[in-house]
Amino acid sequence: MATQVVKRDGSIQPFDEGKIKNSIRAAAVDAALAPERIEELVSQVSATVVAAVQAKEQVSFQELRDLSVAELEKTEPTAAVAWKKHETETKLITA
Repeated sequence: MATQVVKRDGSIQPFDEGKIKNSIRAAAVDAALAPERIEELVSQVSATVVAAVQAKEQVSFQELRDLSVAELEKTEPTAAVAWKKHETETKLITA
């Protein structure tokens, strides 16, 4: 499994599956999914993302993001929309 994540600014941080799960959970909550569905989605999507990067030592933040959103689009499109909306709003605030 990937042990390092290359952030947008080029810095390197330890891989933390919990951060992926938290992002998926936040998107699912924003999409107003039922609590049971949220946890099911978190487990399913995070497992797919982790499996996709397990052979790499380093993975970029962007790749983790793209994998997460792509899997959300397949399994729960409303959560993918919520994720993208949050990103857009965050960019507007920090711009």
